[in-house]
Amino acid sequence: MTRTIKRYANRKLYDTQDSHYVGLEDILKLVRAGEDVEVIDSRTGEDLTSVTLAQAMAEEEKSKGSVLPLDTLKELIKRGSESLNEIMRKSRLAGKGAMQMAEEGASKYYEKLVNHGEMSEDEAKSYLRLLSKAVTRRRRSLEGAVDDRLRAFVKTLNLPARSDFDTVAKKIDSLASKLDSYLGETRARRGRPGKKK
Repeated sequence: MTRTIKRYANRKLYDTQDSHYVGLEDILKLVRAGEDVEVIDSRTGEDLTSVTLAQAMAEEEKSKGSVLPLDTLKELIKRGSESLNEIMRKSRLAGKGAMQMAEEGASKYYEKLVNHGEMSEDEAKSYLRLLSKAVTRRRRSLEGAVDDRLRAFVKTLNLPARSDFDTVAKKIDSLASKLDSYLGETRARRGRPGKKK
């Protein structure tokens, strides 16, 4: 069941289910608890859910730091709803590129040490393996953190997930198939010659 929150002209928010006023942080708690929340303008009935959730997140971030890096948030604002996934993909690629550059730099550094006789080739390879493992662990950790934050961000904004679109697409395909089958049967019945009396 959807919990309706009415937003009044004075920006006060009223929970119609529990019959009391709530704050933005209360709305975030409801969403995080899995409640289906909708915020509507008390006068016009306009859906203000997305706007209110974005405002609630912004208020929360004032106190505990940013969910997404500032540059990413600015990019989101510039692009509107163009593609959150595209922005995150580019951020990941940039992070991977930085780590790859660090590995290449270390490789060149160890190569110089080997060339100057300050380290054996086996020692350099051993250090590079350790570095590569550390970079891989760090990259996976960062990607996991970004994915977790992105999922939390998308969930808070109540945006549909890819699986939601996939589910709807499957339902549409199923309905289209049934409709095609029904239309085929109808045409076949119409094409049959009737019994003569």
